[in-house]
Amino acid sequence: MGVFLKLMRFRDSSKIEISLIALFFCYFGLTSKLPELPLCPAVWFGGAGCPACGTTRAIWSIMHGRLADAWLFNPIGYIVVLGFFRRSLILIMVDGTTRRHLNSSLVDKLLIYSFFTIALTNYLLKLNV
Repeated sequence: MGVFLKLMRFRDSSKIEISLIALFFCYFGLTSKLPELPLCPAVWFGGAGCPACGTTRAIWSIMHGRLADAWLFNPIGYIVVLGFFRRSLILIMVDGTTRRHLNSSLVDKLLIYSFFTIALTNYLLKLNV
């Protein structure tokens, strides 16, 4: 039947989600270096970076404690790590006031607006360099 169907039978999808987030943190935290190839399709096809270019390197740098390097690669990395960390807390916490505050649509909007504002600002600043 395949792995996908077995996962579909797994009723508690939050356990799958928290496992994938843990895998994400483990990959970025335990790898000694990232692959040398460019991960961005915009670089492959167009030769120029997109507003999210450098985010993978930024996340890797954050996970290895190189916060200044992460900021120089792309500040979006901080929003991505914060979003994954927030989601992990929501999945782990039982019902309560803190979970309700973390899981509010206001926090979702704040993260999304921050992501796109930082992406656009960073992109425009890199164009002028």
